Amino acid sequence: MSLLRTGYLDSPAGGLHLTLHLPEGLHSTAWILHVPAFGEEMNKSRHLVASQGRCLAQAGAAVIIPDLTGTGDSAGTLDQADWTAWQDDLERVAAWAASQGAKTLVLWGLRLGCLLAADIVGRLPLPVAALWCWQPVPAGKQHIKQFLRLRAMAGLTGGKGESVVQLRSTLEQEGSLEVAGYPLGEPLVASIEERELSSMALPGGLPVRLVEVVSDVSRPLSPLASRQLEAWNAAGIAALGAVVRGDPFWTTQELGFAPELLEHTLGWWRELHHPVGEEPNAGGSPETAAGLSAQAAMGWRTTVFDCGEYPLAGIVHGADTPSDLGVVIVVGGPQYRVGSHRQFVSLADALAGAGFPTLRFDYRGMGDSAGELAGFTGVEEDIRAAIDALQTRCPAVERVLLGGLCDAATAAVFYAHRDRRVKGLILANPWVYSPQGQAKAYLRHYYLQRLLSRNFWTKVFSGSFSPRASLESLRRLLRTARGGQDPGEELPASPALDSPVAPTVAPAMDLAQRFASGLARFSGRRLLLISGRDLTATEFVAASQTNRALRRQLAAAETTLINLPAADHTFSTSAATREMEQACVKFAKAVL
Repeated sequence: MSLLRTGYLDSPAGGLHLTLHLPEGLHSTAWILHVPAFGEEMNKSRHLVASQGRCLAQAGAAVIIPDLTGTGDSAGTLDQADWTAWQDDLERVAAWAASQGAKTLVLWGLRLGCLLAADIVGRLPLPVAALWCWQPVPAGKQHIKQFLRLRAMAGLTGGKGESVVQLRSTLEQEGSLEVAGYPLGEPLVASIEERELSSMALPGGLPVRLVEVVSDVSRPLSPLASRQLEAWNAAGIAALGAVVRGDPFWTTQELGFAPELLEHTLGWWRELHHPVGEEPNAGGSPETAAGLSAQAAMGWRTTVFDCGEYPLAGIVHGADTPSDLGVVIVVGGPQYRVGSHRQFVSLADALAGAGFPTLRFDYRGMGDSAGELAGFTGVEEDIRAAIDALQTRCPAVERVLLGGLCDAATAAVFYAHRDRRVKGLILANPWVYSPQGQAKAYLRHYYLQRLLSRNFWTKVFSGSFSPRASLESLRRLLRTARGGQDPGEELPASPALDSPVAPTVAPAMDLAQRFASGLARFSGRRLLLISGRDLTATEFVAASQTNRALRRQLAAAETTLINLPAADHTFSTSAATREMEQACVKFAKAVL
């Protein structure tokens, strides 16, 4: 078993959030410091990083997973951060680890975090025993181009043409730019662009282990990774590389998994500290989190609570607010409790600022929480435990609102009528997937937008448009929409604009009917937020037009339905975020 601890370390921005996976009953002097990926890659990877942390802790390691300034549960905003501030964050964490008895550190980077880890090897107050690189980003400049492409693609889908070059120029001239909900500042972007893995000076003899995750293990390492390993070894660095089978978990729309990666990385740890056949010695005191605060300067409070035998991680906003009405935000999809572009951090802050203590948490198997992943239809115990936890941390709370996006909204509906404490629901773009419904939504949403897109007609007139492939895709969609999908046929991938976060797997039940039944059995108030630029929302609207029971519930007096025509799935623009948050606060005040 391993121990889960969370807390805040003092920092200039107001607090660095640390998640610790610690060996139970052991005192380790060799610690592992994870250096996270950037943006959505960090969010989507969190469950796998946490799983690796638990595995390593069970093998005797003490593992630290920090949120750097402006990311995750730490203070600050991304446009206030830069590379130097992140280096300072890691130095601060390493110094704290030394105060807890750490004698050496292993730096474990993921994606862009590999660049940052390599850049600080010589700056830390502890000797670095090894550098581990998961799917490293070779050059920051290319990584930023890929990130800016998210906004360029969203603009094209919405009929607005913005090239990556134009976006980079705008950022340089104006000093900030919003991309996929993230506020980017010029200093951070410029400092990332300056970094290349090939230019990082590492000490001779340092063990470096690099791994890439592939679908086919017969594939070799990428040419860039191979050249990097050759350069390191030529410089006297003990570098080895490998490929393992797994999902590209840092970028998939659904949760990705890579069990071979976890086992391979565990082998790195054993190679360093426990040769084959040798087990870590028991004895000593368990690791603790001395020197960390449960609450950051901005009032966010960490909490770890039990659901059965498993610890769940959460953050309470406004814990000292004496309100009898609180909010629990359920989080699903491939995200964890911060949400895409920290949307749930912002929403919880808005609700707490209006006087409603708010808990956001990871249910079992998600984010930092342990346990088997049951999916959104199997989280009733988790939600009940979260409401109990909010009441324990905020004793004045007697009634709660449940909120969620996509499949988490659907999970909240399934649960609400079972708990008398739940007096209201905040439901954003609920998930009522069916193969026919998705095909219809795709036809209505994507194909219409495509016909109105300048990019589409540019392709037509340039000769790069393939009518045969498009007609075949349309034929398959029409067949599926009529309920006649052939076995094994797949729908085209959804455009990046929507990023549905729930797995597109045909459910065993009629989700729309069960959703309607859940609302019918719930006597409280409900707020439904429906985005205009989202396939999940489009499918929900289509289901309400064909399902009489669902249509009846949406027309009920207890239901407030708000359409946000310009919003996407995660309300990723600042305007959509404000509109969504204002609607949630207004609804909470009405329930109060």
